[in-house]
Amino acid sequence: MVRVKFVNSEADYVEASIAYAYGSWRAGLDLIIEILGIIVGIILLAVFGFSWILILLILGGMLGLIIRFLGYFIFPRIRFRSEPKYKQEYRIEFDDEGIRFNTDSIESKLDWIIYNKLIETGNLYILIYGKYNFSIIPKRALLTEADRMEFNILMDKYIKEKVIKK
Repeated sequence: MVRVKFVNSEADYVEASIAYAYGSWRAGLDLIIEILGIIVGIILLAVFGFSWILILLILGGMLGLIIRFLGYFIFPRIRFRSEPKYKQEYRIEFDDEGIRFNTDSIESKLDWIIYNKLIETGNLYILIYGKYNFSIIPKRALLTEADRMEFNILMDKYIKEKVIKK
């Protein structure tokens, strides 16, 4: 059994949000398209002169970059600061029988089947459930090497899809 106790920090939540939302190949492709839209629009504008289509191409790329910036740096901070549950102490136990999850306002026992993906970053384990939800386990909460090893064994055993982002 692995027991962890921690309080999420805003930095944890922001890192998890970025890793989850912008960690796919699609997010990278979107960024390339946004930048290319701006560059191609500016070049064609310089070569051929004013055109509403080129202006829209440039503005579309810029809008995409602005939305990306908001998604990376602003929205996760707003969500973290506005949700009291993120600031509570988490007490979680992991074993072969499932996950026992406790805070001052939540007490639940979860089956492993609820989690469908694990994203590992340099500082966090992010357990994904459903389409848009995740649980954050900071690596600092695993106090001993034995805890880290047992936790990794449980993740390998029960979470089928894993993504490592160091």
